[in-house]
Amino acid sequence: MAIGQNIGTAITAILPAFIAAAVPPGTQRIALIVRTITLTVFGIGALGAWTARETYRLPVNALGQRDAAPISQEEYDSLRADFRSKKAASNVSV
Repeated sequence: MAIGQNIGTAITAILPAFIAAAVPPGTQRIALIVRTITLTVFGIGALGAWTARETYRLPVNALGQRDAAPISQEEYDSLRADFRSKKAASNVSV
């Protein structure tokens, strides 16, 4: 997660310089060029989101395993209810 955050921050920091280099002063159709760059960046992001594997209901120790299967909805609901009841009990002040 930290690597992705740092790469994203670096790309965001470089973007103004990239736009200035791609669209120097006096360039015609500046809006079209900036829109094309923006559409390309959003397209790459959409492709990444579309191809990313869903991790909903996967146990933490199964993350990263190709053959990991999600737990059943009933088991997930049971674990969540268990967690919420423990959390509520620990938040009770005496």
